Amino acid sequence: MKLESLDSGQIITVGEIKILPIIRVHISCQDNDRTVFGFASKGPVAFLVISPQGKRILNLDGEEVPIGQYEEVRGLRELLQS
Repeated sequence: MKLESLDSGQIITVGEIKILPIIRVHISCQDNDRTVFGFASKGPVAFLVISPQGKRILNLDGEEVPIGQYEEVRGLRELLQS
């Protein structure tokens, strides 16, 4: 079994700038005849930055990426429309 999803983290506010982490959650589980083992991880893949200059998404290298790439992230669409 393998599950992977994108979710939003808690908003961090620094002055007039808001930063929302976009987090990947990955869960996998396998079994054979005698054992079962699993693995889970959760970590940032990008950040939504909302500032007076506008809204943009930056990957972990600091490069801007298309906002549409993360449309399925829960809560992101509402933030982009506000």
